[in-house]
Amino acid sequence: MSVTTKPVLTYEAWRITYQCSEQAARALWCELAKTHTSNVDLERQLAESRTPKLLAKDHDGMRVCYLGLLQQSRSALRHSGSGSLSEMLRQLENHLTELGQRWYAGDTGVVDEILQLYCIEQDLRASMRKKADHG
Repeated sequence: MSVTTKPVLTYEAWRITYQCSEQAARALWCELAKTHTSNVDLERQLAESRTPKLLAKDHDGMRVCYLGLLQQSRSALRHSGSGSLSEMLRQLENHLTELGQRWYAGDTGVVDEILQLYCIEQDLRASMRKKADHG
């Protein structure tokens, strides 16, 4: 297996290439400035990739008011004699409201709490937890 290495930027290498100290110094300075700029760009890109995207693009299709949907469902369940299911929907309504309030306040952990509370994708969470604990 062959290993490739990047050429080392040295003043001597530049001086030989340019045959003049001043040209070599100027060319080396320009190259170092490019390297610094590309490092800054890479650092910015890395920081952006680590920052979770918290807001999606604005939704422009049909919307459903969760409060109206859940309140109508609760009312129908109460009238049909399913008071316990109606109560669970009331709690879901409160949890969704809390999710929105905490999420937009910057508490990203609330999503995991809700997913755990409602047993959503438990196997995926367990796998992710296992990787986090061992990684």
